Amino acid sequence: MAAGGPVRRWLVNAVRRRVWFVERTFDALRRYVASWTGTDRPRSVAAFDGWTNGTTLRCGGRVLATPPAGPVRADDSAWTNLRRAWFAWNSREVSGVRVRLTLPTPGRPNDAAPFVAEAVSDEEGYVFFDVAVDPPPPPGPHAATLDLPDHPDVRAGLTVFAADDADGPGLISDIDDTVLHTGVTSVWTTLRLTFFGNAQTRQRLPGVAELYRQIVATADPKGPAGTCPAFYVSSSPWNLHGLLRGFFAANRLPAGPLLLQDYGVDAVKLVTDLSHTHKLDAARKIVDDFPKRRFVLMGDSGQRDASLYATLAEERPGRIAAVLIRDVDPLRPGRRDAAATRELARLADAGVPALLAGDSVTMAGHLVRCGLLDAAAVAAVTRAQADDRDRPSLTRAAAAGAVGLGSPPGPTVAS
Repeated sequence: MAAGGPVRRWLVNAVRRRVWFVERTFDALRRYVASWTGTDRPRSVAAFDGWTNGTTLRCGGRVLATPPAGPVRADDSAWTNLRRAWFAWNSREVSGVRVRLTLPTPGRPNDAAPFVAEAVSDEEGYVFFDVAVDPPPPPGPHAATLDLPDHPDVRAGLTVFAADDADGPGLISDIDDTVLHTGVTSVWTTLRLTFFGNAQTRQRLPGVAELYRQIVATADPKGPAGTCPAFYVSSSPWNLHGLLRGFFAANRLPAGPLLLQDYGVDAVKLVTDLSHTHKLDAARKIVDDFPKRRFVLMGDSGQRDASLYATLAEERPGRIAAVLIRDVDPLRPGRRDAAATRELARLADAGVPALLAGDSVTMAGHLVRCGLLDAAAVAAVTRAQADDRDRPSLTRAAAAGAVGLGSPPGPTVAS
C-alpha cells in the first residue's frame, strides 16, 4: 500500500509528459497552419480586472484569434449557450504579441500622461502585469484599457481596483458553490449549468450577494465603492472569466478581481491543478499586498478550501479574521463534511474563528459574533435569502416578462 502513492505519481507524470509532448506538437502545427493561412491575426483581447495597493499594480489578459463574444440574454436558447460555451473553451490564443496597459491618472492635470506598461503574450496568449505604479491612483475603481500597439483595432476595457490598506476586514471568496450554484455533487448538473447556461441564467446562492455587500460595506463604511473590493479566487479556467464577470454584474455582487487558472497540460499539471494550490497562492498575494487588513475567507466543502485556508492562517498568523465554509450538501453529511471539520479544528488551533454552515444567514450570525458585522446585517441577509429562494430562475422570469433580479431588467451583459 505504501508504494501505491509513488507508483501512482510516476504513472501520472509519465502520462502528463507524453500528453504535454503531443499538445505542444499539435499547437506548433496549428500555429504553422494559422500563420500560413493568415488566421493567426489577433482579433480580440480578453481583459482581466486587477488591483493596486498604491505600490504595485496587478492585472492581466489574453490575446485571442477569435472575435469578442456578443451580449447574452436570459432567454437565449440552450443551443446559443452551447455554441457560446464552445467558442469560449475552444480559444485560439496568439503568442508573441505586444500588449499595452493604459491607466488614466485621476486628480492630475488634464495634460498629465496616463500610466502605461507593456508586456508580451506568452505561448498560451496570456499576459500578466505585475508592475510598480507611480503615482498611485486614489482609492476606488478605475477604468483601464488593454490594447495591442501593432493591431490598433483590438482593445478591451477592464477595471483596476485601487484598494485602501486600512484597518478593517477584507473579503476573499471562492466562487463555485460558494457564490454560484454549480452542482459539484452532480456531474450532470455541473455540465448542464456550464455548457447550456449563461451569465443571465446562472443562479447565485440565496443571500450571498447581500452577505458580501454587508462585509464590504463594513470594511469601508466611509470609503467609495470599490475602496476595498471583494477578491474572488476559483479553480474555474480563465476561459470563463467573461461569463463570471457577467454573472457578478447581473446578480449585484460586490465587484472585484477574479483570479482563475489556466487549464491545459504543462510541466507541472495535467489539465488542471487538482490540489487547488493556485487559490492559496492567489490568497497569499492578496493578504501580503494589504498588511493592515484582516481577511474574511469564504469557501465551500466541495473542494479543499478549508485546508487551503487553514494553511494560510498558519502561514500568516493574525491576518485572518474568520473562515466560513459553505456546506455543499447540508442534508447529507459525509466525507466532505468530515474533511472540512478536521480543517476547522486546525483553524481553531491557529486562533481563527471558523464555521461550516449551510446558509448565508448562519454565516452572517457567525460574523456578528466575531464582531465583524453589525447585528442589523443578519436581518438584511435573512430578507435577501428569503427573496432569493422565492424568486424564479432568470430563465423562467424572462419567459414571464420580468427578470427576477430585485429590480427592473437592466441591459444585457457581455460574456
